[in-house]
Amino acid sequence: QGDTLETVIRLTALYGFRRSEVCGLKWSAVDFQQKTITVRRAAVMVGTKLECIDKTKTASSYRTLPLTTEMAQYLQTLKAQQEDAQKLIGMSCEEDGYVCCWPDGSPLKPEYVSRRFDKLLRENGLPKIRFHDLRHSAASLLLELGFSLKDIQEWLGHSDIATTANIYSHLQYKSKVEMAEKAFHSKIFRSGSATAILQQQPISIPTFSTRRRSRWRKRLVQYWENAARETRAAWDGKEYPIRTSLEQL
Repeated sequence: QGDTLETVIRLTALYGFRRSEVCGLKWSAVDFQQKTITVRRAAVMVGTKLECIDKTKTASSYRTLPLTTEMAQYLQTLKAQQEDAQKLIGMSCEEDGYVCCWPDGSPLKPEYVSRRFDKLLRENGLPKIRFHDLRHSAASLLLELGFSLKDIQEWLGHSDIATTANIYSHLQYKSKVEMAEKAFHSKIFRSGSATAILQQQPISIPTFSTRRRSRWRKRLVQYWENAARETRAAWDGKEYPIRTSLEQL
């Protein structure tokens, strides 16, 4: 709080902005009436000069996200403070100034953001991470809260869902482990009764002849009985093998 990067970190931690997106964010992209924030510009270095271009990394990167009540209040306060600071130093306030900027209204350079972020972590004894990891943290939190990869793809502005899946599939595996534990701990499964398992969740059987349908169901029952028998043998009265930490898997 109170640091040059306070606004940059707040926005990136919540919205998962790229460094170029948060540095290029202007007040015209913040709609306090509709409560939205739109990513439509990027700050890039051209030689030694910073330029804000009306173009994002990909077409999917252009996105509009909801402005939370808390963030709206914070940004309204910030905007008023910026206007007061610029008047104090005798500058006229730009109608479309940068959200993340120096007191004189000039934007923060992406390279400065990375350097200052690294120094900020060291000064406060925090673990070393990249600034870009704040984007990953935002995505991890959304996934932990139960949002789908499709939701996260649109939130982060990935060009396709495959990109999102490749980056965060390891986090999805954690939920699969939890699903497996619940399944193995259920009374139905631990009873070892294939008939009970089949009756617990009705199975839609394809349209076969009566003889083929009977044969198909018999094979399925046999499969579940074998699976239950093998699982009980593996347990052998001990702790369930599925109880393995995510780090060990």
